[in-house]
Amino acid sequence: MGLLSFLFKKDPEERASGAVDLSHPKDPGIVKVFGSPGQSTTGIKVTPKTSMEEEAVMTCCRIIGETLGIFPWQILQKNSLGVARKVRSHPLWELLTLRPNPDQSAVQLFEYIGFVTALRGRSYLAVNYNAGNPVESLVPLDPDRTRAFRGEDGHKAFAHRDTAGRLLIFNREEIVHFTDISLDGIEGMNRIEHARETIGASLALREYGNRHFTSDATPGGVLEIPGTLGGPENREEFRRKWQENYSGLQNKHKTAVLEGGASFKPISVSPADSEWLMARKYTRGQVAAMWRIPGYKVGDLERSIKANIEQQAIEFLTETMLPWVRRMEQEVNWSLLTRKERIEGMYAKLRFEGILRGDSKARAEFYKILFNMGAINQDEIRELEEMNPIPDGLGQKYYVPLNMVDVETANSMKDEIAKDSEE
Repeated sequence: MGLLSFLFKKDPEERASGAVDLSHPKDPGIVKVFGSPGQSTTGIKVTPKTSMEEEAVMTCCRIIGETLGIFPWQILQKNSLGVARKVRSHPLWELLTLRPNPDQSAVQLFEYIGFVTALRGRSYLAVNYNAGNPVESLVPLDPDRTRAFRGEDGHKAFAHRDTAGRLLIFNREEIVHFTDISLDGIEGMNRIEHARETIGASLALREYGNRHFTSDATPGGVLEIPGTLGGPENREEFRRKWQENYSGLQNKHKTAVLEGGASFKPISVSPADSEWLMARKYTRGQVAAMWRIPGYKVGDLERSIKANIEQQAIEFLTETMLPWVRRMEQEVNWSLLTRKERIEGMYAKLRFEGILRGDSKARAEFYKILFNMGAINQDEIRELEEMNPIPDGLGQKYYVPLNMVDVETANSMKDEIAKDSEE
């Protein structure tokens, strides 16, 4: 029975007693005609689970998950003047920054959310409320057992089958739904599915390489000796002595002494092996491009030099991570804050500006420029550096250079000087 046909049954008893299969139907006739779901043209089945065997996929998803996990959350509230203050007393503060549920820390939970959303295009948190209605905990749901759908009333809802086999239906207020880019406005796009051929080719190349090196009988080199050695026994003895004296780590770079016109010719990497290495490198770059991960993050340093690594790191945060951050922030603000709180200027925010600060010299120069133009005070600088404010409010003053005034003041001073000179 299909999920939607089950959910939209008119008879409540029929709906309550029925069973629903959340997995994709795998009718043998359909599979025979159209192929198995997830199978690429290489013959390798590509699913989120099998794609993790490709190290580039695993690395990209880990990078997104671990990066989102280390960004600290804050609950802020802006007043009518636009001044924001931290609201540490809000129930969400402890959940988002320390312990969202008994089994996970905040870092672990948001690492999981980032990893699963990058891999599968969606992730779900069940919101548990206490008697007073504040959020008590945030518990992740298995994305393989959960689906979002739009009900007959047009509102989004969620179906989840628990480990006991029971079907649970959640309304929009009971789930925090994180998605990748959405093509239908309900679920996020599964990048693995859309890049099945690229990942399948990468997995096929890896499997080819493993089988090649397991079964390869190509020798490292050939000893050429004029004439013959006088029979199989002599050849085997010569080979054994050579192997004993010059193979292995302890015999590396020993000087070989050859007699009787013998010569050693090493066998270099074949053109086929070189093409395999290039193909592996190419597919790794293609996989990284799926998530807009820069090459140096997946071990490709060909276009990276010491001078531009820092700039690439900043571009990674602003171009790759910022869309993930904004999607996550907006979902948390909509799902976990009440409308009244949002109207009153309250919002949740992921802070990642600190990672953009660069080294200590660059930060000092940046702060100096802002401080000298009166855009920031000493306490604000100290807060960015995780330092306590100066006592007695002495660090809250703003300073500007005395030799800098606005245009109106400059014209007024010019007129006064002209009057003084005339007198």
